[in-house]
Amino acid sequence: MDVIGARLYAAEVGQGFLSVDPMAEDYPSISGYAYVLGNPINLIDPDGREPEPPKTILVFYHGGPSGGGVSNAFSATYKQLGQNNGYTEDLYQFAAMTVRETGREVTGVIIAPGVFTWSGRMRGQKFVESVYNEGDQIIIYGYSYGGDNAVRLTEGLQKAGITENG
Repeated sequence: MDVIGARLYAAEVGQGFLSVDPMAEDYPSISGYAYVLGNPINLIDPDGREPEPPKTILVFYHGGPSGGGVSNAFSATYKQLGQNNGYTEDLYQFAAMTVRETGREVTGVIIAPGVFTWSGRMRGQKFVESVYNEGDQIIIYGYSYGGDNAVRLTEGLQKAGITENG
């Protein structure tokens, strides 16, 4: 038996919980054995208290170290929305709008990659680690040189035990 939050999960049989949810009295119309109010597609419950919608984290890299008005091309730079991010910002805004329509919270960043891939990866990884909670969805996008940064970020997050959920 594994302990997940405040309930005992029957991992051996994959049938759910062996104990009643301690928050069950707050939800009399839902079974005390149901996980996330019976809605595991749209909700998570990382600590056994209250189900909550996971957020979506967007990390978008534009195409190169010298594009988009970057003043210091040797180090990756966070970009503000509306700061000459071109097509990458259009895609970012579309992705954010699409995710919000599902009722999820969105947080994200556009990064101008530096000349060295490690600076872009580290900039993205620090951002993700600062906002990530288990169950969150991560969407990583990059094209041209930013695509290299996106691949390296994915590898770095996997090594850190953070996986894209979506």
